[in-house]
Amino acid sequence: MTAAVKKRLRDQYRSLDPVALLAAIRAIQEELGNRVDHRAGQARGPQPAHTSILPATAATFAKTLGSARA
Repeated sequence: MTAAVKKRLRDQYRSLDPVALLAAIRAIQEELGNRVDHRAGQARGPQPAHTSILPATAATFAKTLGSARA
């Protein structure tokens, strides 16, 4: 593996944020659920807009693990 490839991979690794990724996945899942409900004629009505999809702290994030958002 060349030094340039190693550097690119290291830079990419350093940019990864699992907390932000999980928050984005949950937001997208919620949007998908809303769309499925709407198509089925069961629209839940407007859902509250998220001002921030990121937990305030790592402790807040940890408390949400394993819980499903409805």
